[in-house]
Amino acid sequence: MAEEIPGRYKGLVLLGACTGLRPGELFGLQFRHVDLPHATVSVEQQIQQTAKHGVYVCPPKTARSHRTVPLPRMAVDAMKAHLRTFPPMGPEGWIFTAPQGGPVVYTHFMDGSWRPACAKAGIAKAPGPTPSGTTTPAC
Repeated sequence: MAEEIPGRYKGLVLLGACTGLRPGELFGLQFRHVDLPHATVSVEQQIQQTAKHGVYVCPPKTARSHRTVPLPRMAVDAMKAHLRTFPPMGPEGWIFTAPQGGPVVYTHFMDGSWRPACAKAGIAKAPGPTPSGTTTPAC
């Protein structure tokens, strides 16, 4: 997937694969949440999208979802590469941005980047629930 997705989202795919962060948690990361010297990411918020409220920043899914996640070397390297190419605008800047700027929106990401990358990578549609009970993003 990381090789087939647009370059601006390669770090997102690798970070998600290394950490298990939910899509909304990945989309909600700001520069202030990333501590590369200590190889951690703090999950403090997420980006959600609903028909009623549009796109908004909100707390993570549950109280236990507020956490500091250790980053393996592969994730640190991916984040360093991503931040060199797509530097955020200060501590409040989004780590991963939409092509037009601003935070990544789930439906735009899925339709414009994720599903096309799945097709290129030969990944079947709708992989379904994972053993942990969460659902992986369907292709």
